[in-house]
Amino acid sequence: MNFKKIIFLNFFILIFMACASKSPKVFMFQNIKNKEKVVLLPLKNNSKNIAAGRIIYRILLSDLIKSERFEPIEEGEVRNFMQKNMLYPGDIPNYNQLSILKSITKADILIGGDVLDAGNINGDVKITLILWARDINNGKLLWTTYYVKRGDDYRKIFHFGKVYSIGELSLKMIDDIVKSWEREGG
Repeated sequence: MNFKKIIFLNFFILIFMACASKSPKVFMFQNIKNKEKVVLLPLKNNSKNIAAGRIIYRILLSDLIKSERFEPIEEGEVRNFMQKNMLYPGDIPNYNQLSILKSITKADILIGGDVLDAGNINGDVKITLILWARDINNGKLLWTTYYVKRGDDYRKIFHFGKVYSIGELSLKMIDDIVKSWEREGG
């Protein structure tokens, strides 16, 4: 009888551990208001996957649009600003550029970041991201987020829930990140 209880308990613990997941590491330096206008800069892609930066950027932009806490500025407006000021993905605007961006967009927060790694490793997808947010008025860092996930991290039991593509893993990761920003942001 005790042996069956031990087997059942071990099985329950195994299932519970398989379903548990880590959330993104968010370091908040300042709380945000209820509804903030944000400028999302294109992400710098340091991975070997040439499309990863663009995929993750578009997913992040769509999740910010869906969010009740953030109001992103249109992508075309941001691209025009970057072209006029000769900024590349991953560049942080200087103080003068920030004041121009503030006058054009009336935004409060500047969000950017890097895709550090995105690809397949032995049949398992992996993405490593670092995102930051700055106050557009003075360039002060508001928060940073570091997040690493593998497709295996979303597996429930056996192969159910496992993620096999960078696009699908990006969707899940960005959803986790935006929810953590909303939860911890104020």
